[in-house]
Amino acid sequence: MSVQWQLVVGIPTIHSSRYIYHSLSSIAKEISRLPSTFQTTMVVCLNGTLDGGATAREIRRFISEQPGLKVVLLELQEGGKNLALNHIVRYAKEEASDLLHFFDDDIDLKEGSLLINLTTLIEQEAKLGIPVLVGSNFIGTARPWRELLSEQGNLFSALNSWVLQQVFLLPFQPHTDKPRFCLGGSLGAFTRDFPYYPDDDTGIADDGFIGNYYALIGKELYEKTGVSSIIKPQGSEFYFQVATSYQEWLKQQVRIFVGVYYSYLYFEEHIPFFERYFAWEFSIGKAMRRPDSKPKGLKHYLLRFLLRRLQAKVLTKSLKIIESRSIPEWAVAESTKNAPLPPAAGSSNHEVHIS
Repeated sequence: MSVQWQLVVGIPTIHSSRYIYHSLSSIAKEISRLPSTFQTTMVVCLNGTLDGGATAREIRRFISEQPGLKVVLLELQEGGKNLALNHIVRYAKEEASDLLHFFDDDIDLKEGSLLINLTTLIEQEAKLGIPVLVGSNFIGTARPWRELLSEQGNLFSALNSWVLQQVFLLPFQPHTDKPRFCLGGSLGAFTRDFPYYPDDDTGIADDGFIGNYYALIGKELYEKTGVSSIIKPQGSEFYFQVATSYQEWLKQQVRIFVGVYYSYLYFEEHIPFFERYFAWEFSIGKAMRRPDSKPKGLKHYLLRFLLRRLQAKVLTKSLKIIESRSIPEWAVAESTKNAPLPPAAGSSNHEVHIS
């Protein structure tokens, strides 16, 4: 078969020397599963990294082992995820690629998810006649009890981390309410339609912005027919590890909430639409929260109760930041980024069930 689609797969990264080789190798396997109708360029944007060149060396090691895959490394001195994403978007547009698909640098992707996303994107855009955004469903994973105990060496500390993980996992289970929005970990669209992200100094979350952008493109269709321009096809999944400490989780959630809130202010007149469109049982803000589902047993009820208590602290802290129009600090998530490497993509060794 001849080439029909020029594809750019983009991965922004920073300070990832420990795991970037593994992540890129996993994504390369996904690319290798694509039919020959796709001609793919992997674009890695390394920006703001001050690690003596360790991450760049790991990326170049990966590139040297990929004779059959075109890999481009963009190195920037300035940090910021939106900046890195925009450089990849610009590359894709300048190279006249048809399709653009982003992955985060630390996810574990289910086998076949990239092909499912691309096939769905092409079919649904032709069917609906408007630009669409596709993304993988996201499922949380937890570190095993014995691993936590071995690492921390303290029974109480390990038990605390294990319990917290069960709380943090609750919104990201296969059986819990699924949100309509896509996380930046795995999403794609046609390059011609893909916008540039706002500057990082706006504090706007990348996935919050892109979700709002595509939701508005499909607003008229959605309000008339209920058909969404944001699609998360069945069978496309990525797994991410939840935090193992409360303070780290709090920082993550505050940064996410504030970033998403600022992304709503960017399209301020459409906030009532976003509140309906993106409503989710586990939203931190009550205005965007669907009613709680029926508890699936006492354990589910208790975990949700604890989650709501913790979310209230996130909301309080976030509102203080929003009131001052500042941007929360954000750092590498130590307990997730520096955890043992995830299992190979497509494996069934994920600890996700809590019931």
